[in-house]
Amino acid sequence: MSETDKTVQNEAEPIAESMEYRTEVKQLLDILAHSLYTDREIFLRELISNASDALNRIQFEMLTNADVLDPDVPLAIHLLVDEEAKRLTISDTGIGMTRDDLIQNLGTIAHSGAKTFMRNADGAAGEGNGQMTLDEIIGQFGVGFYSAFMVAAEITVTSRSYHPDGQAWTWASTGDSNFTLAPADKQTRGTDIEIKFKPDAAEFANQWKLESIIKKHSDYVSFPIFVEKVEPPAEDADDASEDAESAEAEDAGAAEADAKQPEPVNRQTALWRQQPSQVNEEEYKEFYRQLTFDFEEPLLYNHLVTDAPVDIRAILYIPAKRERGMFRMNDKDGLKLYSRKILIQESNTDLLPEYFRFVEGVVDSEDLPLNVSREMVQSNPILRQIRRALTSRLQR
Repeated sequence: MSETDKTVQNEAEPIAESMEYRTEVKQLLDILAHSLYTDREIFLRELISNASDALNRIQFEMLTNADVLDPDVPLAIHLLVDEEAKRLTISDTGIGMTRDDLIQNLGTIAHSGAKTFMRNADGAAGEGNGQMTLDEIIGQFGVGFYSAFMVAAEITVTSRSYHPDGQAWTWASTGDSNFTLAPADKQTRGTDIEIKFKPDAAEFANQWKLESIIKKHSDYVSFPIFVEKVEPPAEDADDASEDAESAEAEDAGAAEADAKQPEPVNRQTALWRQQPSQVNEEEYKEFYRQLTFDFEEPLLYNHLVTDAPVDIRAILYIPAKRERGMFRMNDKDGLKLYSRKILIQESNTDLLPEYFRFVEGVVDSEDLPLNVSREMVQSNPILRQIRRALTSRLQR
């Protein structure tokens, strides 16, 4: 990590160190900034996945360490969107990061195959030459945080680690060659990521849009995900009498709001991660309706749970009819493929033979990387084992 001699100082703020990205990060950011990548919503999946990892890590840490900052704070992910200012803040109460963690995690690509990554990324940013897509590269090489620069004009990360005496730090970057680090005043454990959206990404500064993306990609993350928006200030009443009347109504509304707790956007509990003995027939049927929008009951279903030789959690359905009506949200054949409850492929047609293409369902594996390219399906031994296991189960 190279540091410039220059520092940025404001009389009202702490000194901020200006540091330079490593070469491979500069190249990556340039590719992301200038790519014609269309499925930019992937940035939210990546940031939520990172937040979930941070929550898992603090959960594990607290099993053996009682000396943790904010041990009683609920483990959760909160999104606050300012639709008017076109900003989004993603907060978690996870393990947090120190100054060194911020430099290591956000200033470098923590992957031994950085050169391979850049070769693939250069190809994906081109005209399309049969290589991996940018989405697939981002997931496979563990650089998901940087995908936020596809939509962000500026990113500010403020984090405080779980160490009780730790200092909070703020990392900030506009995606150019440098980033800055400065002490912060954050009192609670965890990480806040604030994104200022680019003008052409303003569509993501919308509560409904964010909730839709979460339901699509992160519905089964183990921790609750809450989405709220900054409410615009109320307009002044025309006269004092209206103020008096509205005050009483506001008091009643405030009491009602206090009583009404926000609901998580995500389901959290993935049906396929449960043991078959814990799931009843009606739950299987309801999940099928949610999965396919087919309101006829499935002909058959099969719930597969195995840990060896590879981790597989799957629910497969045989529809009553081959054609299942106009209300299907996805008219593509294939299974939904998850890695650790994170959706990585909407319609994977390679996990079953062609003659089973009518089968609906979900497949999840702890052993899969976050993203898998089509080219990897034939060569990846884990995927081959999953394919054999699913095919064998259906042929019984």
